[in-house]
Order: sequence, then structure tokens, then C-alpha cells
Amino acid sequence: MSQIIELQSEGLEKHFQISIPASVIKDKTDQKVISLTARANVPGFRKFKSGSHITSKAMQVKQLQIRRQYEASIKNDVQNDVIVAAVESLIKSNNFSLIGDPSIKINDDSSIEVNSEQNSNSEEKDITVDVKFTVYPEIKIPDFSQITLKKHIIQCTEESVNEFINGLRHEVYEYNDCSEQEKAIKGSKLVIDIAITGDGIEDHNKEDIEFILGSGKLISKDIEERFTDSIVGSQLDISTTLPDNYPDSKAAGKLANLRVTVKKIQQPVLITEQQILDKYKVTSIDELKVKVKELQNKEFMGLSQILLRARLLNQLDKMLDYDLPKPLLKSEYNVVRQNVLAALKDNNNNGIKVALDKSSDHDIEQYCQFVATRRVRIGLFVLHYADKKNITVTDEEKNMLLLQYLNKGKEEANAIMYAYNNNLRWLSNSIAMEAKEIKVINHILENEVQIIEEPCTSDEIEGFADEISKDMGLSFTDDAISENINNDVKINTIQVI
Repeated sequence: MSQIIELQSEGLEKHFQISIPASVIKDKTDQKVISLTARANVPGFRKFKSGSHITSKAMQVKQLQIRRQYEASIKNDVQNDVIVAAVESLIKSNNFSLIGDPSIKINDDSSIEVNSEQNSNSEEKDITVDVKFTVYPEIKIPDFSQITLKKHIIQCTEESVNEFINGLRHEVYEYNDCSEQEKAIKGSKLVIDIAITGDGIEDHNKEDIEFILGSGKLISKDIEERFTDSIVGSQLDISTTLPDNYPDSKAAGKLANLRVTVKKIQQPVLITEQQILDKYKVTSIDELKVKVKELQNKEFMGLSQILLRARLLNQLDKMLDYDLPKPLLKSEYNVVRQNVLAALKDNNNNGIKVALDKSSDHDIEQYCQFVATRRVRIGLFVLHYADKKNITVTDEEKNMLLLQYLNKGKEEANAIMYAYNNNLRWLSNSIAMEAKEIKVINHILENEVQIIEEPCTSDEIEGFADEISKDMGLSFTDDAISENINNDVKINTIQVI
């Protein structure tokens, strides 16, 4: 019989030592050799029929030949089988639920000596195996009847509808080429060529670069302003230090000389009222107001649901209390940190960049640790709750979620395609996890907690969102709010089972 000793274990990290008597290995090896002797084709020997006398001279000679040739590999197979069976028995008898595969190490001084000579008096050593693994924590479902959440019902007002329509009237419908002497103003579209030179900068020419004057999309705001009052054919010589986030990493942060040629200037033409009506497929402004009100109410309902989910997640994060597996924390932290650093380098003002752009390295690391810990804690609960409540995800639901990402925008679609081409398993797991998470959160909101509806205006909603986001470790403004709250609990490393 194997002996099992629990060595120094800490929390969810388990460390056992299993001792397997050499006699167990020897007996099983002998049984396998005997079985193989009867079945194997060995030159000079015939197969023995079932029940042939084991002490027959021919059987003994054949058995000795098999031992000489194959005993080492037979013992190795037997040893592996016995170790695997012992580890599986250890896990099953203790009802351990493992994260990943166990680490199994055979101690060097317990390797088996192979001696094929019969009647050998050499003493074989017992096998000792160190087994290490991480288990899932014991998770208890909290008493949701004690939770009351506010659901903000945003009222769409006539003022907000009129403000939206006035914004439509300032949209650019198209751009028309201007005359050669017409000057560029804020809102003009320019097409330029740039030749960049400097120490360590080689062959760095860019042609047909388009930008809107005043958009802040060029190298820097100061450089962009230099184009005000320029005309077609203007040449500008500019000395500047390229920003650290300049797309070409070899030129980023370096002193550079720019020679810029203005090739084309186009002036914006605002959309007409009729074009607005055609765009929204209505026949009058009054009809447009009705449609805008419907669209705004739908948008507000979506934002209200996002905030409700965020409040529930914040409550869960405070209520759930159990040890978290170190491997999952480490893996999730690496993913979060990679995503945060990529977001900070992005030229677009994404939610993470808005919240963390001026933070210190220490604050960024603290945020990554906070988010990783929160995601693992809530993610484990989601899986546990789904298992207890028999909440499953269909292929159709996963496909619907995938289509939502593909239709969300170019960046999301590119990220999905990159994951599909480089790590299909990760993509499948991530989509399945998020789909399950959505069903679990919706189930809790619909069946477990108490919800109080509270009317509010669209102006008030930002304050509520910022209050919620502070519990998530950030403070957001404007469009950063919903982006970060909605992405709060996307677990990247937990396997859906």
C-alpha cells in the first residue's frame, strides 16, 4: 500500500509526498512480464496457450529472454502507471478540484534498479514522489436577499432631443476642394507629404497623409496649428521632438526636422436638413424627434443596465471572501498589465488612457493587481454559481456574442481576428466565459436581489457612473465611463468547464 504524507501546504497550494513500496512495482512488473511471455512473438519461441504451465522449461527461458530485453521499459511503464494511479487516488479521496495539472517529481534516490538475473538478492528501493498542485477555493453563495440595488431610469427630455438634432446640423456631409489661394481653417481637411530627417532617422517619408485641422490627430497639437492659414503648395520647415508614442518606434522621442508640403485643402460642407431626414429615413423634423427619442431611450436603458451590473459586481467584490489561486492571479495580472500598457500607448483616448495616462508606474501596477484580483475572485464565483444553478451557455449564445464584437468596431473586429488566427482556444474560452458571466449576472438580477427603480436625468448619470467606477479602482469621465464599467469582469485566464 502507498503511504501519503502531507508536507508543508499553504492555503490553496498543496504539497504531498507519496511513498510506493518497491514490492508493488516488482509484483506488477512480474505480472506484466508473465502476461507478455504468453503473448509475445520472440524469435525461437512459440506462443503459449492460455493455461500453459508457468514452470515449463521453454516458458522460463522465454521469460528470461523477455526480461533481458524489455524489463527496463516494462518497469518504467509500470512505475508511471502506479504513480498516476496513486496521484489520482489522492485527489479523488480528498475531493480536490485542481487548477491545471499537478507537478509530479520522482525523488532521485528512489529510482529503480533493473536486474534481469533470476534469484538476485539486490534490494530494490521504494519510490517517493513529491506532488504539488493548486486547488479551487471553497466558495459559498452569499445571501442575495440582503442586497438592494438602485436602477437608474433615465428620462429622455425634449431638451436632449433638440440638442441631439442641433448636433446633427453641424455634421460634415462632404468635403469640397478649395481654390489655390483659399486658406486652411479649423475643420478643413488637408492632404500633406512629410519628409522627416534627423540623427538616427533614415528614409522616413510619409505621403498623402489626411487629417482634419483642429482634430489633434497629427503629430502634435502645436504642429497641427502651424497649418492654419496655409494654402495648396505651402511648404513648412519644422524642428520638433517626436512624441514617445510616435508610431515609428525608431524615430519616437528623437529630435527631427520636418519638411511638409500641403498637397490639397478641402473645406467642409455641412449636412442639409433634407439630407438629415433622408439619413434617418423620416419625412419631417417632428418625425425625426420621435425617432431620436426612441433611440435615446434605448441607449439610456442600455447604460442603466450597465450601471446596474456594475453595482452588483461591486457588491459581490465586497461580499466574496476566499483565497485566490496564485497561478490564476499571476496569469490574469499578466494579461491585464499587457492590455493596460497597450491602451496607454494607443493614440486614441480610450477609457484606460483617460483614467491612467498621468499615473505613476507604481499606481499602474497597483491598478493591474487590483483588477486581476477582482476579476479572478468574481470569475471563480461566476463558474461556481453557474454550476450550482445549472446555468449553461449554448453555441448560439456564444456566436451571438462573437458577432456583437465583430460589429462593434474596427478595433474590436481586428482583435477578434488576431485571436482567431493566433490563439483560437483562448478566443473560444474567452467568449464562452463572458457569455456565461452575462447569464449569471442577469440571473442574479432577475431572481436574487431586490431592485429599486430611481428616475434620473442624463446629466446625473455621469456622477453615478464615476461613483461606481471608483469602487473599481478608477475615476472616469465622459465616454470612458461605460467602456470601463462594461469591460470590468472580462476574465481572460479562467477555463470554462
